[in-house]
Amino acid sequence: KKEPHSRFTNNYIKCVNEYIDTDSSLLILTSKSHIAKGNIDKLCDGLSTKNCFVFSDISPNPEVEEIQTLIELSRSKDFDFIIGLGGGSVIDTCKVLSCLIRINSSITLRNCLLDNEKISYSPIPLIAIPTTAGTGAEVTPFATVWEKKESIKYSFTSDRALPMAAIYDPNLTTSMPFELTLFTALDSISHALESMWNKNNNVISTVNSVSSIRLSVKYLPKLLNDLENPHLRSKLQLASHLSGKSI
Repeated sequence: KKEPHSRFTNNYIKCVNEYIDTDSSLLILTSKSHIAKGNIDKLCDGLSTKNCFVFSDISPNPEVEEIQTLIELSRSKDFDFIIGLGGGSVIDTCKVLSCLIRINSSITLRNCLLDNEKISYSPIPLIAIPTTAGTGAEVTPFATVWEKKESIKYSFTSDRALPMAAIYDPNLTTSMPFELTLFTALDSISHALESMWNKNNNVISTVNSVSSIRLSVKYLPKLLNDLENPHLRSKLQLASHLSGKSI
């Protein structure tokens, strides 16, 4: 199992360009809020390739059928990379697409969730750019998928779902409001605690958990009083990163 390249930067677009080529075909997934903020226009304008397909209708807690539709729409293209810019739901959706776009079309996401279908195809390399600091999804091999009518929460799990790279830029998080900042940080803390208390914990996971919690406890109160401070934002990003690694 190969860990993602973890990059901490103030220029996430420059980092993305280090992975792609001028003729790379990109599938970019995001949420409508990042379209409205201009983040996707800025990303596309700064990329070395202009061969980009953007899908921005990723909903919070994405459902099985929603993701399956996106898989089928994406199969007509030959993407070299997937880029996920957003929170945990965007990155989780990217993970599933990374694994399933190239797989035999007779195998559906539902098959994989219910029958633990093995993913044998090479995934499309995924570059994850988190815009919140909480889930740590950018460094884990899990994706949460929902069926809300049946009140079912699935976990899509595959080592192949690990992103190739996780790029952290605090400037993408400075617009997070107070409550979202608080709730995502608490998510990070709870993940670190769960990992530390898990019967399968080890020395490395425990060091990551403790380091994550220490960062959150030290810097979260300061950040809640200075929401646009990129230095404090970067500390919470590191806490989220370590929490995800501990999981």
